[in-house]
Formats: sequence, C-alpha cells, structure tokens
Amino acid sequence: MIRALFRQGVFLTGFCALVLAGCGPGSPPQKVNARLAGDVPVYTVYPDEPKKADVELIARCVGLKKYGKTTKGDWVRHWYQAVFEVIEVAAGKWKDPNVVFIFYDRWPTLESGIMLGKAPFPFSKGWVFVLWLDTSEPKRQPLVVAHERRSVIPPHRKIRRHAWDLKDAEDKKLYEQVTDAAARFIEREGGKLVGSVVVAEEHNSFFVVENRSAFGSGPIIVDKGTFEARRLGPRPE
Repeated sequence: MIRALFRQGVFLTGFCALVLAGCGPGSPPQKVNARLAGDVPVYTVYPDEPKKADVELIARCVGLKKYGKTTKGDWVRHWYQAVFEVIEVAAGKWKDPNVVFIFYDRWPTLESGIMLGKAPFPFSKGWVFVLWLDTSEPKRQPLVVAHERRSVIPPHRKIRRHAWDLKDAEDKKLYEQVTDAAARFIEREGGKLVGSVVVAEEHNSFFVVENRSAFGSGPIIVDKGTFEARRLGPRPE
C-alpha cells in the first residue's frame, strides 16, 4: 500500500513538473488542416519558396487566438491558432473554405535579462495574404511554404505604400490628418485604441489605415482630400 502511494506520488510530482515546465501548449481551439515548418511564420518570401508549392490561395485572417504557453530555459513560447477564410484559389486545388494552422511567438523570460528586437507580429484579423502550400505529401497536413501579406482591397495585389518623410512638414501634417481621422472614427464606434495607428496602404483616392496591435482592429478607409473615414467590411469581434 505504502509502495503504491509512493509510486503514485512520484507520478503526480513528475506530471506536475512537466506541466510547469511547459511540456506542450495543449490542444488548439479548432482542428487544424495545415502546418508551418517548425510552427514558425515565414517572415521573408524568397523567389524559390513559392515554386515548392502546388496550391496558391488568397485568404483573409478571420481568427487569431492564443491558446497556450510553454517555457524552456530562458525562453517562453506563446502559442496561437490562425484561421484564414479562403477568398480565391489562384492555383491548384483546395476544397476547404478555411486554412487553419498553429504557430508560436518566442520571447525571453523576464528573469533572463535578455533584450530582444522583434519583427512585427506576423498576422492580424482582417489582413489578407497569399498562402503557398505544398500538398504533395498525402499522409501529412499541407505545408505552408510561404505567405505574403497583400492589399485588403480586391483584387488583393501587392501592397502599395506611401513614401512618407515625417521630417517634412507637409508630409507630417498629411500623415497626422489621415491617422487622426481613423482614430476618431474608431473611438466613435466605441472602439479602444491599442498600439499605434498607421497608414498601411495608399490607393488613388484613399488610404487604408489600421490600429496596429497583436490582434488588430480591422482596416479603416480614409478618403484623400475630405479625410472622411469608414470601415472596410464588418467590425472585428
């Protein structure tokens, strides 16, 4: 009896240690149907990467949820699930209306004292991407070999950005007028400004502005000249 209790105690102690050490992030909220190599987003798209794919999709990020955290040594991995709604199958075959995968964002622990420069968060609700997938391994989930952010405005071409020179008085004034118009619109909707308000795209008659944070606030259209602001698509939940 004592020996059995001892074994049970050892098991529970070991199990708790594994949990505290962050052995795994747990199950994602939704079933996944794709994967990233090493569960790491592709920040830079090189010319050869899309050639490895047999499927090309235009998709909008409609869900982004943190579901777990693991710690190993001086590093913490924050685990997320991303859900993309397929807008267009540009090449190959894809039957599912969504693309769902997990990824992690790694940060040093506070105790480590490590200072780290980070690239911007790779995904946000409302952003549109082209996803290149390799579906050639039938026994494995399709691999997202590369992803690239695209314009939120159909037909979702490469993003055109204004070459702002904020040291120039006129450029700075225009930038502030555009971002202030978007910020006031978000607040009138009852939204909360989190992070920075930035001009993300330029088009012939309007700018696309976003309140950039980890999960986004959805794109805002600000007309050139009038500075009237409106939302593009439904407001994110």
